[in-house]
Amino acid sequence: MGNKVREMTIYHANNQLETKSFVGQPELAEMQEVVGGFIAYVQLPRGNNHKKMVVNEEGLLMGLPVNRKASLIANQTIVGTALVY
Repeated sequence: MGNKVREMTIYHANNQLETKSFVGQPELAEMQEVVGGFIAYVQLPRGNNHKKMVVNEEGLLMGLPVNRKASLIANQTIVGTALVY
């Protein structure tokens, strides 16, 4: 059951999308590398099939740019790179 291959979608603030495959759950270090620092989970609105969004916890303090695509998904302002899995 933990060996299921899944995909994470990475939403960059410059509107580029990227996908990565992983087995089980993504590793903390991998998520930190993607978002560029400590992680924070963002609660997504209903209808997102129990997906999780991870962002840089200090993104606002760091002055990261608004991520319009991720903001639309989360129904709130998201800054910097976001990953959804």
